Amino acid sequence: MKRFFKISALAAALSLLLSACGERRYQKEIFAMDTVMDLTVYAKSEDVINGAAQLIFELDSELDNNDAGSALSRLNASGGGEMTRSICDIVNTAADIYSKTDGSFDITVAPVMRAWGFYEKDFRVPADSELSAALSKTGFDKLKINGRNIELCGTELDLGGIAKGYAADKTIEYFKENNVGSALISLGGNVYALGKNPNGRPWTVAVADPNDPENILGELEAADISVVTSGIYMRNFELDGKFYHHITDPETGKNPENNLASVTVAGPCSAVCDALSTAFFVMGEEKASEYLKKYGGVEALFVYKDGSISASGGLADTFKTEHTIKIIH
Repeated sequence: MKRFFKISALAAALSLLLSACGERRYQKEIFAMDTVMDLTVYAKSEDVINGAAQLIFELDSELDNNDAGSALSRLNASGGGEMTRSICDIVNTAADIYSKTDGSFDITVAPVMRAWGFYEKDFRVPADSELSAALSKTGFDKLKINGRNIELCGTELDLGGIAKGYAADKTIEYFKENNVGSALISLGGNVYALGKNPNGRPWTVAVADPNDPENILGELEAADISVVTSGIYMRNFELDGKFYHHITDPETGKNPENNLASVTVAGPCSAVCDALSTAFFVMGEEKASEYLKKYGGVEALFVYKDGSISASGGLADTFKTEHTIKIIH
């Protein structure tokens, strides 16, 4: 799958100018969290981008649900214990989003994802009885959190809908600690633009057309903000002529019954944007709009299977596309 983000050509040209000031443009492509990731940073030393890559690898080894030796897998296997700082942070953020979205984002969905075969990539459609049994093991009432200690009451955690966002936030935090003022990272569908590009303008972030993922739907300007997309084109399968994707309604254990093809969320915290891009997809435009009015803090873009687009006002103002955009509030 093509990765959608781009760096201004002028930014590349100005990298020589930055070099004269002691900073250079460094790029690195890595594979972590089951996706290709691209890092671009303007820094005085290559050590900074190498350190960022190492940080992501360490988080991957800690949060990988498919690695039996990861901290997350050990927690799921043991049913409880003291969380690592990263898992603690993610679970608390997830709990807040779960509450604010009436359960539309749920990290206890692991039994359901397993029933559909997403972990082993042995895809299948579970029988209603199997799905019902899996759903009986989900919900935040199955979690007991006390500080850094957690007890799993018959459930398992799946952090896939928020882990890359958390990794993006920690990477940007690491850059800031190392006096980096300009960087662009793309961790799968999670993009974070730190500062502006070297020509003093916001970074340009391209959003894929979910109905034709090899093409760009439009571009938006981003500075000190994360842009996260969840779409039906990212992980999916067909069986008996029917299309299924990985975005699951925690209430039904099935794909949401709407015509959405993708949801993009932009805001200052990538972990929150990551979780909300999934939650908004499950909630649908109307309920997501109610969330935006009540809580604010992010902007959202909704793309439908028929190609129509809706967006909150702040994002509609910055998203450049040839298509008509309906402003939702």
